Amino acid sequence: DAPPRVLVVVAAGEGADAEGIASQILSHAGDSEVMGGCAENTSGATVMYNRQRFTVVRPTRRVEAVLDAMKAGDVMVLAIPANGGLDAHGEQIVDAVCMQGVGCVVGVLTGVEALTEKQQAAARKEWAASLHARFPDHSKFFCLDQDPRCAALLRHLAGISPKKLSWREQRSYVLCESHSYLPGTSGSDGGEAGGTLTVEGYVRGLSLCSDRLVHVPGVGDFAVERAVVLPDRVRASGGRGASSSLDTSMDASMDVDEAPGLGPGCGRVLAARGGMHALYEAEGDVLAGEQTWPTEAELAEVAGRPGPSRDSDYQRLWTEALEEEEQEFQEEMREAGGDEAAGPILEEADEPDDGMDADLAEEDEDAARRAYLQQRSARDDDARFPDEVDTPIDAPAKSRFARYRGLTSIKSSPWHPRENLPAEYARVYHFEHWPTLQRQALREQAAQEPDDATAPAGAYVRLVLRVPAHFAQLYGSSGRLDGPAELDAPLILSSLNTHENRLAVVHFTFTLTAAAEAAQLVLRGKAPLVLHAGFRRFAARPIFSEDNRRSTKHKLERFVQPGRQVIATVYAPATYGPCPLLAFLPGGEAVHAAPSLAGLPVASGALLSVDADRIILKRITL
Repeated sequence: DAPPRVLVVVAAGEGADAEGIASQILSHAGDSEVMGGCAENTSGATVMYNRQRFTVVRPTRRVEAVLDAMKAGDVMVLAIPANGGLDAHGEQIVDAVCMQGVGCVVGVLTGVEALTEKQQAAARKEWAASLHARFPDHSKFFCLDQDPRCAALLRHLAGISPKKLSWREQRSYVLCESHSYLPGTSGSDGGEAGGTLTVEGYVRGLSLCSDRLVHVPGVGDFAVERAVVLPDRVRASGGRGASSSLDTSMDASMDVDEAPGLGPGCGRVLAARGGMHALYEAEGDVLAGEQTWPTEAELAEVAGRPGPSRDSDYQRLWTEALEEEEQEFQEEMREAGGDEAAGPILEEADEPDDGMDADLAEEDEDAARRAYLQQRSARDDDARFPDEVDTPIDAPAKSRFARYRGLTSIKSSPWHPRENLPAEYARVYHFEHWPTLQRQALREQAAQEPDDATAPAGAYVRLVLRVPAHFAQLYGSSGRLDGPAELDAPLILSSLNTHENRLAVVHFTFTLTAAAEAAQLVLRGKAPLVLHAGFRRFAARPIFSEDNRRSTKHKLERFVQPGRQVIATVYAPATYGPCPLLAFLPGGEAVHAAPSLAGLPVASGALLSVDADRIILKRITL
């Protein structure tokens, strides 16, 4: 059977009753059934109507929470208040969801009974037209005052076929209907104290193999210690008292799990052989020709030895160029409004002086404002005079720019991709042709995964992982989809495909959002960002280069110019394409750079390639 259809109920306006819509969907889908003997474990967030199962998710009204829910969502149920409609924050949520991808949108108008008859008809017409204009191909509009028992809404939800999102159809993932974290003692290696995480939910996408690593957003990648296929909580076929399809198809030769509260014979244990290697970084070859820079241990070993009487002119030029470039980088960071320019966040003293705090706050605001104006001026100069630098006065240009090379043409001049690489680059995995490797790996996975270690899509599973202690700070020690309060962010586990646990050089297309351009955000290279790439979420400092598909060499871009697409390059785990990208400012950076963009995506894009040999050159023009 297919897994339940995920309905994400989102409040489009401040007065929208999203909780009421979710409750009506759950209460009026009156055909819900549960397996006998397992009623105490039944999730109230999953029900069945007309042989179609629904899982209702109610995230909080935050952009990131809604995005996390829509990573597993099939239908976005948009609760629109009749008095006010979509507010500014609702528009931001809808725009962010569209950047990530949405299968289907259903608009539900609430609060119409408080209006006059003339106003009711006008409100229905206005918001139906607005929804159709934004989502012309896959949207439907309903009004609860005309359908108090949600009959038409439920029939539509049961009969539609949401658009499939290709970026999540090439892996298996589990929307956790319940999870519990049990703290443990510190590991034998003396590392961070961890604990045991137990999650339950339906397998979606591809089949889930217990031999593969599982990614927990914001925490990391972990091996599955135990995986059990449990009886289905809400059946999609058969009458009351009938066995589920998982029960009847269970092989007698497979192990049986006697889970607490389920009784004997209620689960099938998946074999876990630990077939996927957890090594994240590559082991570099110290004798490789392109890795010629000495290590720190070698430098420390020769530090006490007497050196030559004087360095050669070539060595002296390189040393001076490196020192000057480091000074230039520090100056650019100060001009960009780093920690020194923006000022630290003040902590409240035991006996605060309001007057002093006000003066310090004004000074911080003035410093942040000056740093922002300097950044914007530098960005505008870079747009008008790209790559132009002043000729140094106190030193010859050949000494100042000793590390640069004169090229006749950036397109046709030769440049080896593995020339003058640092030693740290040896820890990165190199893939020759990532799209071909991806297709081959998916074919091999489908053919080689053993049946006794695989749970098909639609199966209800229990997974046991060993995770670090800070998991409880992100998701809590326990949680359920059918909890009394809204979810801050649902927990979604996704399995990793072959090579997706390898450190690589990943390239994304990158464009500023309309909100970032309206706020005149200045985004320069190596600025700290939080990237949402598919199911992954990680912090990075990307560098930017021009989007030129006709050349093997690409020019470095110091800033992301408004209205122009660039390529963002980061060190990150290898990722299968297609994969959407959303970039957010960290909390502290958003406060100083653009307070109006806090919690909103500042850029969007998609995966371009996984290629450690893509040449990015920094060009200067005297």
